[in-house]
Amino acid sequence: MASDKFSPVLEVGFVQSSSRARAYVRRFQARRFVFTIRVGSVRRKVVQVLFIKSDGSLCVSFPYFDVTDGIASMLCLPAGLRQAEVSLLTHGKLTSRRVKYVHHPDGEVHFSQTGRVRTASSKKSLPLAEAEGHVFSLYVQGLSHFQQTQLGKDDLPPKLKRTVLDFRLDNSTPEAIKISGRWYEAKTLVTRAGAGTYGPTAPAQRPDGSVVPTFLIGPP
Repeated sequence: MASDKFSPVLEVGFVQSSSRARAYVRRFQARRFVFTIRVGSVRRKVVQVLFIKSDGSLCVSFPYFDVTDGIASMLCLPAGLRQAEVSLLTHGKLTSRRVKYVHHPDGEVHFSQTGRVRTASSKKSLPLAEAEGHVFSLYVQGLSHFQQTQLGKDDLPPKLKRTVLDFRLDNSTPEAIKISGRWYEAKTLVTRAGAGTYGPTAPAQRPDGSVVPTFLIGPP
């Protein structure tokens, strides 16, 4: 028997409880996603999102940044304030290696690097089975410090092990960018599809009314 051919997009169908209409959620599927920022013809790799097969953990890593020294810290931001002064040093840990953010299925979250940086800053969050909404945000300033994409490797079609997705900007390099990750069940997203199809790319509206691009992704 021939093996099934890998499809980079997974489609899940639902029946709307109110109208009984059929709706579909479509998402990219891979074990590792690499997100790039494309400004004109220049593409820079900014962040990886990984789904760990062994235990279902979600990982966010930044291997493309040319600076390795940093501070991993936990802090609390007061609710409802547009501005607040915080110190990364108070509870921070210095590192000379790039670390990754890990959210385990049981809700344990921390920064570490397997075999190189032990887990020193951790806390308890919601288990992934109960999580709904925001799970991380990445703020980037200085895109020139991130690796450009490589001919061949980063132009390959989406695969099970690795898929590259581009955020396309206009021809002016922004001073800073923000990438947010949100976690939803497919049945939550299907309410936005109506009787049609939602994803794997979709516009999202922010509280100020502006619209930003989004990708729907998930493990195989």
